[in-house]
Amino acid sequence: MDMSSNTTNWVIIGAVAIVLVLGGVWLMQRSTDESIDTGTPTTGTNTGGNGTTPTTTGTGTTPITTGAKGEKITVDNQAAGISVRIASMNLTRETWVAVRDERSILGAGRFAAGTASGSVELLRGTEAGKSYSVVVYIDNGNRAFDLTGDELVTGVSDTFMATAAATSTQ
Repeated sequence: MDMSSNTTNWVIIGAVAIVLVLGGVWLMQRSTDESIDTGTPTTGTNTGGNGTTPTTTGTGTTPITTGAKGEKITVDNQAAGISVRIASMNLTRETWVAVRDERSILGAGRFAAGTASGSVELLRGTEAGKSYSVVVYIDNGNRAFDLTGDELVTGVSDTFMATAAATSTQ
């Protein structure tokens, strides 16, 4: 058997093995990325009282983003619970304010331009000792919260710590 032919065969086998391993890793990573919870349905209300129930149609894709046009939001640390008080907001257009943990959106409320404060009702309550983010999305006109259709406003967010509920001493 020719030594050169034997070496060529091993190089080809090695290259095929590397391609198969890399393809398998890519497929496993793709499967894991698609299973991350980035778009669970949310419910939200606000003090404006429009009573709509937001929905999501997210598929885990990268959200559309837009820059701030004067929007600002402030949230104070607050007791853990099923709603989040927004201390102050400056909204220049119809906006969704969403509360999220490190994995997913817990709830979102729609607010009209000019709204100064409000609250967001959550599907899953916050837990004492954990940190949460409040982010802003511009509504795409359908008046339903949609992670892939509404635009995430970059640079407009705040964080808060959920604290244990205050106990009264009587």
